[in-house]
Amino acid sequence: MAQTGRNPALERLEAQAIVPLDELLRGRLALDATEMQGRAARSDASVARATLGVLTGLELSGESLAEPHEPDLTLPSDAAIDRAPALAGARATAEAARSDARAAESERRAQLKLTADAGALGVHPERTFRDNAGGQFLLAVTVPLFDGGAIAGRIAAADAAAASAAAKVDAARQSLELALLRARATGDRARQDLATARATIPIAADQFQLVRARYLGGGNVRLLEVLDALNQYVESHLRESRALLEARSAAALQEQLLGEPGR
Repeated sequence: MAQTGRNPALERLEAQAIVPLDELLRGRLALDATEMQGRAARSDASVARATLGVLTGLELSGESLAEPHEPDLTLPSDAAIDRAPALAGARATAEAARSDARAAESERRAQLKLTADAGALGVHPERTFRDNAGGQFLLAVTVPLFDGGAIAGRIAAADAAAASAAAKVDAARQSLELALLRARATGDRARQDLATARATIPIAADQFQLVRARYLGGGNVRLLEVLDALNQYVESHLRESRALLEARSAAALQEQLLGEPGR
């Protein structure tokens, strides 16, 4: 591996003394910056692969990772939104609150209590069992009369909790729809940026090849202009990668919100 900042082409130009020293230094700085960005990118990729392995519980390598599918950011249907995990949790909470309200309401009603008991009653157990089987049966009815408003308070609190839970379901749906709209807007913008970047890549490549040919042919072109054209060509590829990453991230966010990975 070549040392940082050393390049055979630059070394030949320096040996031939046909390029000013400041341009050679600028070229070496550009190489150093490129190598640093490459090391940072490899480090980020390693961290992302390790994070994905922790989340999936699998041993992952660069060869085992499949290419992500094409981003799909079509507006989901109402049925897909209703199946979202966030809404399912809010609906379960609302149903539990309604059940508590029904249980609190039942305290208003009268309660019928049946009790039964059996045993050796009386002084003479033998005669007691023979005459009445030694048992007693009681029937009691409990009717709430006045409790100082305790039951009404519990019912009101339960009704308020049920209403609050129902409102949270509507709020959760609204928040989910807004998040989906933001993800779609982000994805649409990213796809437009992606199309623009892919259209500029051939132009930047032709520009770089033209400037490079003029420089090598002895034209009135400096090395800095060649480096600038190369930088524009590399930057066009980076814009494509960034836009593709943003589009895929928006699609992944939508899938996460809907609870439908890989749909």
